[in-house]
Amino acid sequence: MAKNTMLVLLHGENTVSSRKRLAELVRQAEEKGLTEKITLEGKTLTLTDLKQALEAKSLFGEGKIVVVENFLSLRTGKEKEQIINYLVQLRGEVSLLLWENKQLTQAVIARLTPTLTIEIFKVEPLVFRFLDSLRPKNAKEMLNLLHLSLRQKEPELIFYLLIKRFHYLILAKDLQGDGLDSLPSWQQRKILGQAKHFTLAELRSGYARLLEIDFRRKTSAAPSFQTLLDLFIISL
Repeated sequence: MAKNTMLVLLHGENTVSSRKRLAELVRQAEEKGLTEKITLEGKTLTLTDLKQALEAKSLFGEGKIVVVENFLSLRTGKEKEQIINYLVQLRGEVSLLLWENKQLTQAVIARLTPTLTIEIFKVEPLVFRFLDSLRPKNAKEMLNLLHLSLRQKEPELIFYLLIKRFHYLILAKDLQGDGLDSLPSWQQRKILGQAKHFTLAELRSGYARLLEIDFRRKTSAAPSFQTLLDLFIISL
């Protein structure tokens, strides 16, 4: 690779760790003189946007790093194929970081492996056991799995996944699964089954309390993060 080349793909459900890694790579790029950072949203990314960001000269003659978020996991169709074909042919002093909040398929990874350095950030199975245990009148099992999960992973990751799970459960309950199209069929079935343990009002109330916890944990007067999570679980 050329001196100022950095081509990396970060993907996986452990977004807390992958975000930290992304920040670390951006700092490394800055230390190499790539002081201009361009961030592109994958959901609306076009091939023209990406080419312009990577190939156009910086106005101030500085090196630059381009960050693209959630392109590979959200997009489909002809434009996605065109961009992937462009990515696999990248050469020269080009610095690009791709960040995905989901684990990508092996088919996508295989196409990009020759060009990009790929790093995966997985969530421990125990955390998913905790998420799958969520249901009313199951506090003992939920608290036990939560505490075991907190020994392995950051509370921020578990909290993020908890909010994400409640979001999916609301979609399952309110729209009968129509909003779960982005998930594999086996996961859709699991979410739909879990949603049956709740009323829609309970799920909406739980989601609102999670947002309140997110606000409270950012204030100095709030109890510890684990205490807030414990209280939430007990309240289900």
